[in-house]
Order: sequence, then C-alpha cells, then structure tokens
Amino acid sequence: MQQGISSLVGIYMVTSGCPIMEKLKPMVRYHLPFATRIETQYRVLSMYLMAQFFIYRKGREPDWELKNLVKIYDDIQVVNNDFCRRLAQNQMGDAALNALVKLDIFAKHVSSSINSDTLDEEERLFDAYL
Repeated sequence: MQQGISSLVGIYMVTSGCPIMEKLKPMVRYHLPFATRIETQYRVLSMYLMAQFFIYRKGREPDWELKNLVKIYDDIQVVNNDFCRRLAQNQMGDAALNALVKLDIFAKHVSSSINSDTLDEEERLFDAYL
C-alpha cells in the first residue's frame, strides 16, 4: 500500500505546476506505479537522454554527461524536504510523509548513482550497440 501512496504523491507533485518537478513530467505518461528502484532509474535516464536528443535536434548543446540531471535531482531533494516539512506541520499523517520520504530516497540515489559504477554495470547491457 505504501508504494501505491508514494506513486500517487509522486504524480501529484510532478503535475502540480512546480517548475522543478515539471522536469519529470514526461515520466507521468509512462508511469509504472509499482516499479522497482532499478526500473525507475532506467526510466529516468531514458527520459533525460531523450530530452537531450530533442535539445540536440533544436540545435542546442545537449548534456550527454548527465551533469544537469544530478542538479535536477538535487533540486528535487530540496522540494521534497520542504514539502515534507509542510506535511508534518499540517499533521497529514505518517502515510503521506513516508511516501514522500520514499521518493526522496530515490532522488538521493539518482544523484549518487550517476557518479558511481552503476552506469558501468548498465553499459554492459548495451554491448550489442557498442
């Protein structure tokens, strides 16, 4: 049940009009409510790289090094912390807070995994292309 609540909170936050969370809006269309952390990480990277492709097609400079993705998720962590603080002040209950904490843990994971060996592990899956 907690994963379902977390999923709904995530959709609400991304579609709320927040300019920081708006970067994740393409993921709402292909939302997987019970995706694992690894599946979601793959979707995040795929979404971001597709955005970079569209940037490239418009003649602008794409971020193939994923540097701005780390910044996006650092900003998302700030939003999550502020939102969590507001939920706690309004006594919204543990379910909503726990759902948001789960989303924030994922945000922290994305930032750290981009700078780790995680992408090297994923690269092996693409040997047929390399």
